[in-house]
Amino acid sequence: MEGQSVVVIHDASTEINVRVFEWSLHGLSLVPGDMLTLIAVLHQVITPMGYKSSVDSRLMFGANQKMIEAEAARKKEEYMKHPELTRIFRLYKSEKVGFNIEMATGSSLKAVALKSATKLKATWLILDRSDEIKLII
Repeated sequence: MEGQSVVVIHDASTEINVRVFEWSLHGLSLVPGDMLTLIAVLHQVITPMGYKSSVDSRLMFGANQKMIEAEAARKKEEYMKHPELTRIFRLYKSEKVGFNIEMATGSSLKAVALKSATKLKATWLILDRSDEIKLII
């Protein structure tokens, strides 16, 4: 039997809620061999002039691909160096549960969530919003 695959979808423009990771480890009874993947979704970037722009480059005022890639790389670095996520990573490692961080771009959080859940064969999908956590089985 394959281990559980938990996918947490997080809006990269909001603060990280680390409680969701502590809860997932114990609330979902994750065991060695299970995997949790944080998908940080970048759906807008700040332009050099300070305006928010959609990552959908097909739009008239959408950001260009180079700007999107640079912002995604910067955000991933920010997640990798986040002190609380580093602590959570060590906690998962001690429990022998995999913990992975991926960046995704898309103007629709729903579309990115569906694509990520399908790709990772999620047994649990958690939508982490700044004001609530929504668990989807």
